[in-house]
Amino acid sequence: MIWNRRKRPFWLSGVVGSLIAIAAATVRLWFLGTLGQDAPFLTFYPAVAVAALYGGIGGGLAATAASAILASYFWVPPIGRLVIADTNDILSMAIFCFSCILISCLAEAAYRARDRAYRAEEMSTLSAEREKAALDLQRSESKYRELVQNANSAIIRWKSDGSIVFFNEYAQKFFGYTAEEVIGKSVSILLPHRESTGKDLSALLRAIVDDPAKYAKFVNENVLKDGSRVWMAWTNKAVLDQDGQVVEMLAVGSDVTERKRAEENTARLAAIVESSEDAIIGKTLDGVIASWNHAAEIIYGYSAEETVGKPISMLLPEGDPDELPRILERIGRSESIAHYETRRKRKDGKVIDVSLSVSPIKDSSGNIVGASAISRDITERRRMQLENEITVEILKIINTSRGMADLVKDAAIFFQKQSRCEAVGIRLKEKEDFPYFEARGFPEEFVRLENSLCARDAGGAILRDSCGNPRLECMCGNVILKRVDPSKPFFSPGGSFWANDTTRLLATTSDADRQTRTRNRCNGEGYESVALIPLHIGGERLGLIQLNDRRKNMFSPETIALWEKLAGYLAVAIGRLRTEEELREQREQLQVTLTSVGDAVIATDAKGKISFINPVAAKLTSWPREEALRKPVQEVFRTKNERTGAPAEDVVDRVLRDGRIIALSNHTALVTRDGREIPIEDSAAPIRDDEGLVSGVVLVFHDVTERRRAQEALRERERYFHSILFSMNEDILVIDKDYRIVDVNKDVLITFGRTREEMVGRRCYEVLRGRQEACSEPEYRCYVKEVFQNGKPLSARRHHTDSHGSTVYLNVHYSPLRDDRGNVSHVITGAIDVTEHVKVSEQFKQAQKMEAIGNLAGGIAHDFNNILGIIMGYSEMALEDASNKEETIADVSQVLQAAHRAKDLVQQILAFSRRGGKEATLVPVGSLVKEVAKMLRAAIPSTIEIHQDVATQPGEDSILADPTQLHQILMNLCTNARQAMGERVGVLGISLDSVELDQEKLPGDFELKPGSYVRLTVSDTGAGMSKDVQERIFEPYFTTKGVGEGTGLGLSVVHGIVKDYGGGISVYSEPGVGTIFKVYLPRFKQEPSKKVKAPASIPRGSERVLFVDDEKHLADLGKKLLERLGYSVTSKTSSVEAFEVFRAHPDDFDLIITDQTMPRMTGLELSEKALQVRSRIPIILCTGFSKTISQEGMKPAGIREILVKPLLLKDVSVAVRRVLDEGNNPQSK
Repeated sequence: MIWNRRKRPFWLSGVVGSLIAIAAATVRLWFLGTLGQDAPFLTFYPAVAVAALYGGIGGGLAATAASAILASYFWVPPIGRLVIADTNDILSMAIFCFSCILISCLAEAAYRARDRAYRAEEMSTLSAEREKAALDLQRSESKYRELVQNANSAIIRWKSDGSIVFFNEYAQKFFGYTAEEVIGKSVSILLPHRESTGKDLSALLRAIVDDPAKYAKFVNENVLKDGSRVWMAWTNKAVLDQDGQVVEMLAVGSDVTERKRAEENTARLAAIVESSEDAIIGKTLDGVIASWNHAAEIIYGYSAEETVGKPISMLLPEGDPDELPRILERIGRSESIAHYETRRKRKDGKVIDVSLSVSPIKDSSGNIVGASAISRDITERRRMQLENEITVEILKIINTSRGMADLVKDAAIFFQKQSRCEAVGIRLKEKEDFPYFEARGFPEEFVRLENSLCARDAGGAILRDSCGNPRLECMCGNVILKRVDPSKPFFSPGGSFWANDTTRLLATTSDADRQTRTRNRCNGEGYESVALIPLHIGGERLGLIQLNDRRKNMFSPETIALWEKLAGYLAVAIGRLRTEEELREQREQLQVTLTSVGDAVIATDAKGKISFINPVAAKLTSWPREEALRKPVQEVFRTKNERTGAPAEDVVDRVLRDGRIIALSNHTALVTRDGREIPIEDSAAPIRDDEGLVSGVVLVFHDVTERRRAQEALRERERYFHSILFSMNEDILVIDKDYRIVDVNKDVLITFGRTREEMVGRRCYEVLRGRQEACSEPEYRCYVKEVFQNGKPLSARRHHTDSHGSTVYLNVHYSPLRDDRGNVSHVITGAIDVTEHVKVSEQFKQAQKMEAIGNLAGGIAHDFNNILGIIMGYSEMALEDASNKEETIADVSQVLQAAHRAKDLVQQILAFSRRGGKEATLVPVGSLVKEVAKMLRAAIPSTIEIHQDVATQPGEDSILADPTQLHQILMNLCTNARQAMGERVGVLGISLDSVELDQEKLPGDFELKPGSYVRLTVSDTGAGMSKDVQERIFEPYFTTKGVGEGTGLGLSVVHGIVKDYGGGISVYSEPGVGTIFKVYLPRFKQEPSKKVKAPASIPRGSERVLFVDDEKHLADLGKKLLERLGYSVTSKTSSVEAFEVFRAHPDDFDLIITDQTMPRMTGLELSEKALQVRSRIPIILCTGFSKTISQEGMKPAGIREILVKPLLLKDVSVAVRRVLDEGNNPQSK
């Protein structure tokens, strides 16, 4: 309607009035053109009337002015100008304007009358509505108060200064305060200074008042009256005054503690998934990817945004069978798929080998909603397997080849097959060149042109470098001469050349880049993929392997590395065959050499007939060479015993029979052809063919007549020295300039446990250090050499190993012995055995070291117990809270189970640190074996396999023993086995079975009674032990390890423990094969198990407890555990502060629970002081490791109970209830 109850704004009325006038002019121009210039103002009267009705006087006047302007411009002469020339027209204009103003005034008067009537009516209506609103407000306020008081949320109203003005009933119940306790106090009593996350809340209240909109919805941690903390979600509403300033805040809060914990657990689980090194992918039952962790991005190359919502089939390589429907079908049947090996495609198109484990995902109702796939990239492992297979194949070719030609031919076929290249060539060195020894797949013309690598001049002569070596051309010459630059992409670190696109390589590189001028025939023949693999042994250049193919991209860095490895094996085989050829040439040279040596040499064939005799042998035997050949050796080489005159042993026949080197006995004489007897020394050695069979004998002998004369002259001098040496009480050795021991006294023989023959004549470093060369290294100071050089005596502490394998320590004095000319001819060493003194010193050091390790282990275990206490305590509470959440119960149960295992391990560490005995308990050995095997797997190299075989059933492997000592036995034996194998590949075997031993089956190695035994066997494939070592391994301080590497106590302790349990231990070992230890322990036969009654419910109470622990987390945990049991708890983290609280109000507490190890005041000291204040206060002491108090010593100290950390809910509840009940029972006191 044009007529409105409200008058429009003046400016709007003016605009609309002008627009109406323009509209009227437009209508006249387009539709009323027949009027011409007659009645120019006629059409504008309705426009002014409408504008006045719409906007009052403003609209009417605006329409009047616009109409006058438009009429004078378009229809009043002169047309097109705002000038009126005619008097009649001016009069018409005046009448028009007056009429329009009158219409506008009438419209304005009507507007105002209508507005007054409207306002009167509105005021009447408003008065009625206000009365109704007041009544409704009174009713709603009553309902609001009732609603606020009974709301299931905490509702708090507080002023801008923080003081509380309203605290509803729910808030009182929830926070533990009454309204009287908090009204007028600061709301900060409900806030901790810092959240458990570390966030500072001290300025929170001021921030809410300053910016209410920012904190309209806010979650923070609050503190209850009892000190416990909860998470609350608050809705804050500001109450403003007339100036818009905050005067009050209305806060409505709800408890979101459980939701917060659930969010933390969810975040923790998500972090575990994201940090996993395996790809973890969630998918729906339709095969659509739902989740994608960081490891999946690394393995497959796709980001989560690129995969989530896409089908899992995007990872399947093209051409591979679609296995996803079968996998999803099994998942739909609630089956799991473990370690399924298959192939998958990366984003870059590379196909990788993966190991998949797929499990169903179930919702809270147990319905299968999807699947979780865990995949691990095993491409490298599969590549290594393939490499191993290829390596085995090339090694078979090498070991079965019948010569150089067969080897190279078979190798060329092998490389052509494995590389899938159409052409393969093997170049080998021949004089100064490297021609093709074998070429397969190359055109004949190509082989002819490329056969020689030597650069030649126009006349065909070989060109040489400045050193006279031939210059080799082409890239083959580069590789053979090692002219390679590994920084270039076409050279490998192993010295190979390879290219997948020779056309591009030649276009983008120069001869300088390629190290030399290249012939480019490979590219000219169309070969795009070329690889040149060197055949080198150390610095020797044997040749190369050439792989060519017209296809591109035949090679990769991995395949080149593999071909280099296989080429290394082939090079060794080629070098061996060439060495054998050289040996045949050397045999021919050897005959020439033997002919010219100074000793007599006779060689025979397998039948004992002479095949070679050198001139010296012919002269000594008086047999001409021509006559001696082909005769039986016994006819030419006749010997006899000088003392008895009997014929000497036929050494040739013995060597042919036994196949080993033999020396003639002393006092052997050669009987010449003319009957003369010549004293000789000789030896006979077998001659072996290529297959190792004895094909003849070589005799080497010489005349010792002159030497015997010299020896006789020395004997007198030796007797003189002996008389002196054997009269001394020290260990005396006489050493000459060649470092040979020329004499010893009896004390040396006793100290070293050797005979005179084993020492005299041998070099000192052979006897004392077991070396084959003189001691020249800096770490081996040769005092004998220094005395020879300086001529001055020296003293030193030395050690050696005697014939029994024991280390002997000596204080040694080195003195020079001079000849007639004053030169040092010998060194006399005098030694005193100080082994026992050294052993006592080492044992003392070892004892100190073990004590320090024990103290360290105890301290670590104590700290770890505190951590375990927190984990186990909160896990038990989480388990109790998650009564309806099966998945949570299962997860938390796993945490508790792992924590219990850790607790047992800590107890073992504590047992070790205490060095004390424990009561024997029933131990299932099978479980212990499996636990130790898991522990060992993480501690030993992957080159050692662990074979575990537990052949006993539960109940059949139980023994009565200390679990820690049993663990010590197994770890000692397994550690020794691992050390025996070192870093090489080996097998560590651990087996367990039960045996029945009667009198006939008892092992003979030790004494056992007939009966049932558990047999524990530990074996290794290490170096093994000799018989002498096996006889001494159980002796204390006996060790085969170096100084500082072992105590020699391990097996001695094992032997002692086994004997204490009435068992036995045996050892079997072969050098080079390995060692087997067998431990027999008496089996404990268990009675059939009876049904165990279900444990009683956890006892509870309502008494007041003071809980003290310096670890805040443990103090909070103890408080929560006890409050769950119904007790009122005050927790303190300072023993001094706790005592002050107790001393101030001793009757406010029914029980004190305190930790033992705390700063400033221990738990024992706190207990003593508390008992002085209140003599009958019950006290429970908590400890994880303590040497100052025990179960027996706690009663005199006033302690009723000792709880061992970590604290469990059941243990705490039973102990607290028992102590409190005893305290309430007068008879128990």
